[in-house]
Amino acid sequence: AGRANQAALAKLYKSLLEEADEYEKKPEKNFTSVKEVAKIAEESAKRDAETLRKEAQARLELEQYQLIEQMEAEKKKKADEAAERARLEKEEEARLLREIEEKTKRYTAPGKFGRRIETGTVYFGDTKKSTLGAWAPHG
Repeated sequence: AGRANQAALAKLYKSLLEEADEYEKKPEKNFTSVKEVAKIAEESAKRDAETLRKEAQARLELEQYQLIEQMEAEKKKKADEAAERARLEKEEEARLLREIEEKTKRYTAPGKFGRRIETGTVYFGDTKKSTLGAWAPHG
């Protein structure tokens, strides 16, 4: 079996050497023609240009996407800030109304059946405090 393999390898080696000798005898087969080289170079340049164009297009799309995301984030931030301002204004208005309600003086008198009947109201801001701290109507 070993001799058969050696013989087969020797035969293959001999055929490869003969093929190489034939290839060397015909120089036009050794070199690609100038036209083929130019064609290959043109195709390569075309592929490179197309690749560069695709990369530039992808980069541009990415930049546009990032810009749109940034603009949407800014809009959302402004809307959130406006909502927060509106909420704070409402809270401040409610606080002021509570304060006015707390500082409002209501005057009552006993009614017919012992219930208190409101006889007058002095709202905060409709009076001035005197030097003694008493409420006194003004205006």
